[in-house]
Amino acid sequence: MIHRERRGTDCSGRQARIDAVIQGHDSTAWKDDDVTFGLEFKLPGRDSGIKGYTKWIAQAADYTHVDWDGFGRLPILTCPGPAAWLDRLQQHPSEDPLAGLARRLTGQLGLGEVQLRWHHGLTIIMNGEQFWSERYGVRRGRIWSTKLKVGSR
Repeated sequence: MIHRERRGTDCSGRQARIDAVIQGHDSTAWKDDDVTFGLEFKLPGRDSGIKGYTKWIAQAADYTHVDWDGFGRLPILTCPGPAAWLDRLQQHPSEDPLAGLARRLTGQLGLGEVQLRWHHGLTIIMNGEQFWSERYGVRRGRIWSTKLKVGSR
């Protein structure tokens, strides 16, 4: 189920808005009973540089601390993902360790990405791993929790 433009309150009391909240219909294949993600669509321009890139990641990370009305705190998916933005700047993105670092670091912050993959369809990536895909269903979501972590990992 897709809920468009949801509002919430961050930990300092300010209002926030996210593009969508998505919920799975059937959670039996997932580790968690309630599988829900916030979804933010944004693409910094090629010429926005490192400042635009880091502001985008910071905004998404801030959203993990928002109490979304009717949903609570959620992991946030960006579309396209931060690593995809790095990939577009590289000629051979699979060889770029920065893209891998971006995926792992943002995953530890409760952030993932939505990608369209040729053989998988729409795919949710968390920590650089396929969490779920349109074609193959739940992958890492069977063993990894979608609950946000605080403190030691």
